Amino acid sequence: MKTYHSLVFLIFFSGMCIPSTVAQSSNLGFEFSDFLHARGTELFQNDRKVILKGVGLGGWMLQEGYMLGTSGAQHEIKQKLENLAGKEATHQFYKDWLTYYVAEKDIKQIADWGYNSIRLPMHYNLYFDASGNWLEKSKGLELTDSLLQWSKNNNLQLILDLHAAPGGQGNNHDISDRKQGESLWEDKKFQDMTVLMWAKLAEKYKDEKWIAGYDLINEINYDFENTGNLKGCSCQKNEPLLKLYERIIDAIRKVDKNHLIILEGNCYGSNYNGLESLVEYDPSKNIALSLHGYWSVNKDSAIQEMLDHRTNLNVPLWRGETGENSNTWFREMAIHMDSLEIGWANWPWKKINNLDVPVIVDPIPEWNKIVDY
Repeated sequence: MKTYHSLVFLIFFSGMCIPSTVAQSSNLGFEFSDFLHARGTELFQNDRKVILKGVGLGGWMLQEGYMLGTSGAQHEIKQKLENLAGKEATHQFYKDWLTYYVAEKDIKQIADWGYNSIRLPMHYNLYFDASGNWLEKSKGLELTDSLLQWSKNNNLQLILDLHAAPGGQGNNHDISDRKQGESLWEDKKFQDMTVLMWAKLAEKYKDEKWIAGYDLINEINYDFENTGNLKGCSCQKNEPLLKLYERIIDAIRKVDKNHLIILEGNCYGSNYNGLESLVEYDPSKNIALSLHGYWSVNKDSAIQEMLDHRTNLNVPLWRGETGENSNTWFREMAIHMDSLEIGWANWPWKKINNLDVPVIVDPIPEWNKIVDY
């Protein structure tokens, strides 16, 4: 068992790959007297325009198999580890993983490289018990508080992102750790848990100016209207998503009228059909729309629909996930987004045995043996 227990300590002797383009002159570096707020198509804080340029801490609270050099959703990976090493060793592995995968030295490096923000992908199961009850003292809140303090120490803004929603928000099971037979959209219990989670987070962090905003649900991909497109790209109304977003906004604004709310459409954040009313639904008028993008050309034409939404709805855009490409592509992306005054977040911060991220993790041979298994 000690072999597997020790793996999490050993695999993260990382080679650093410095990105060719980061957020030039973007480290805000001052005490905030105001919250980040939308003004028309732009974001402001302390009466200064802010363009968020950051990284997403993918793989920390939620594992996606491809980041580890394997495949599958986190619960599937966990089961395979239990089959190989037993429950006790696997429990210790995940405990160590959460402790060591992201540390304050990561956050300092992010700041030193010129980024100004971090996106935290959260897994709901770190905030609830196994019966679906909210935990006032949980591993999730402990990690969030630590990351928030590290962010403050290094002048970085923090965006909270619900990456794995209760029940799972899409037909791509890996990115939300969705289990067979469960669905956020088919079970009111899971919807209630999602609303409660945001209500509790908003209540806890309502006065925290170093938190830039709340990214409500990551990359919904669900066919609400039986169109045949399982990713939800053909849905015209997206009514279940609209209703859940309205409930979440209501819950947040009851306790927190300050923070920016970031919305993601269906079809991995690209389908906003039927959701346009949400921009005006928020009583604080503090909404931004997120667009995710990978492997696309760095031209206006690739995101023209989102640019039209920005103009027609008079709302800011934020490219909350992008990357996993060459340094040349990423440099061109950053220049393109700068020209449009759209912020972005590189995804992810680190991966194992992969060259398309800022931090490359070189695994020891024992890790590769586990991946082979």
